[in-house]
Amino acid sequence: MNKLLYILFLLFISCDNTSSIKFIDIYYLPNDMTTQTPMSCDLLDEGGDELLQNHKIDKNKILQNIEGLLIRLNNKVEENKNLSQDVRIRCVIHFKNGETDTLCLGESFDTYLNGQKVQDVPELSNLIKKELDYENSYKRIEHPSKR
Repeated sequence: MNKLLYILFLLFISCDNTSSIKFIDIYYLPNDMTTQTPMSCDLLDEGGDELLQNHKIDKNKILQNIEGLLIRLNNKVEENKNLSQDVRIRCVIHFKNGETDTLCLGESFDTYLNGQKVQDVPELSNLIKKELDYENSYKRIEHPSKR
């Protein structure tokens, strides 16, 4: 009987339905937008280009899903020094303990975590893009010709 209670207790404490992520601030250029020079992660912040869009994720279920996929980003990959970063999405991940991580994503591939190139996890990129409705983001901007 004691073993059963112990197992149930372990199951109970392991079924934590909260994320260690407090929220995620996302800054991004619209889908299919071209730039004259490659965009580094540092250029995508709240003081950047007027076409830069932003979004905040604070829904616990989505944060849990993202957190589960972030664990898979441990594999660093060799970066080609001849190519510049060309990212379109910058995620500033705010953790409940006060720490932050920066995740940068290219439009189709390339993932950087805290400045280090890591192996792409397509499910993570797709989840973030779905939350942003990234495919339709270019349609939402106000073009200079319409101002």
